[in-house]
Amino acid sequence: MKDLRRRFERFCFKNRDKGIPNLMLYISLGTALVYLMSQINNNYLLYNLLYFDRQRILQGEVWRLITYPLTYRIDNLMLMAVSLLCYYSLGRAMESIWGTLRFNLFYFTGVIMMDIYCMIFGGTASVTYLNLSLFLSYATLFPDAQFLLFFIIPVRARIFALFDLAIVVMDLLLYPFPYNLFSVISLANYFLFFGKDVLN
Repeated sequence: MKDLRRRFERFCFKNRDKGIPNLMLYISLGTALVYLMSQINNNYLLYNLLYFDRQRILQGEVWRLITYPLTYRIDNLMLMAVSLLCYYSLGRAMESIWGTLRFNLFYFTGVIMMDIYCMIFGGTASVTYLNLSLFLSYATLFPDAQFLLFFIIPVRARIFALFDLAIVVMDLLLYPFPYNLFSVISLANYFLFFGKDVLN
């Protein structure tokens, strides 16, 4: 297992510039476009074409397997803008450390794992849990990075990470199966890339 991990890390290092550079910029801009179009006269045409729908996927609309990350939304426009800017910054920081290829593999592995789970058990793939995985990964790489809670109170990334883990536990206890395991699926992606670091 150690040898396999070493080979994977060597492969990612040698090919660090391959893949989609600045992936989170495209995801954030695409999400903003879908969100703004849905706010104009309550026109949800684009949103309805992209969100995860198991029945429609089985009927041939397979693009929904990879377009649902663009359907993230928060009702408040200000919070939505701050959230997208935050996730873009997290992604850029991780890509600068890992390289383009490894970050691409990390993000798309999360998308695929969520796809597989939702296609087997039903439900709607959640972008929120993908973003949870992204934040936990950032907090592992930069545990002392600070965020301003309510734009005033400085809080370290590791504290927010513990809060996110508490949400995962609450989801396990409060929601019925299979919805209670959505957050665990996102953590599975996290442990796939950070398992050794967490154990250490």
